[in-house]
Amino acid sequence: MAEVDNEAPEKLGHSHPLFLNSNDNSETILISLQLRGLENYSVWSRAMRIAILGRNKLGFIDGKCKRENYGPNLVDLWDICNAIVLSWIMNCVSPELLSGNVYSSNASVVWNDLKESLAPIPGCDCEKSREFIVFMERLKLLQFLMGLNESYEQARSQLLMMIHAPSVNKAYSMLTERKSQRAIAHTGASGHTRENCFKLNGYPADFKSKIKGGALSAANFAGNSGGYVTAGLQMHPSGAQEPIPAVNFVKNNI
Repeated sequence: MAEVDNEAPEKLGHSHPLFLNSNDNSETILISLQLRGLENYSVWSRAMRIAILGRNKLGFIDGKCKRENYGPNLVDLWDICNAIVLSWIMNCVSPELLSGNVYSSNASVVWNDLKESLAPIPGCDCEKSREFIVFMERLKLLQFLMGLNESYEQARSQLLMMIHAPSVNKAYSMLTERKSQRAIAHTGASGHTRENCFKLNGYPADFKSKIKGGALSAANFAGNSGGYVTAGLQMHPSGAQEPIPAVNFVKNNI
């Protein structure tokens, strides 16, 4: 079992991995090279490792400097150092890649995610090797798309039908943008704000009971419509009434 370091923060020496210099902050840009994708990952990763090593923080990306290695006196300082190292990585990655790779607040996890998705597969420069690389990239894309839920079925089909299949990062960015556009279109078309939209943010726990108590009953509505149930009405937070499809209206009031 690894020994737990619980030294007082003020007693840390310059060689300690949690020691912070005055210029170790989240706004620092370690290298001028920005990660764009597969084409420059190898050069970018080597430059970043050298720069992070120079700051004595390499353990935060190679997994050697772990939070559980430190006691109560130092865990808060570890969190600060981890956040700073994570910001160094993010400062040198293009915005397009950030949206598809930054799933964690742990610098080591983000570093390994970038490596897994962008590091070139070792091999020769022959045609067979290039074909294998393309195959592996396609496999990663399929694994990503198959993990999506049913609401992305149409988008998934469109991505699979593209002549030039996008990378996993590009596919993620495209889906994120599509989702944002749909949200904007929904709130704009119906005349209410995103914050008050039940469809986007979820319905309140008592929403169903309110519908039963305040909306027209299916029987009364049918009587007023010549025996044919077409729709009911629900009251939106904005004050406007919106139609409820008959199938949903009857189902929710049985």
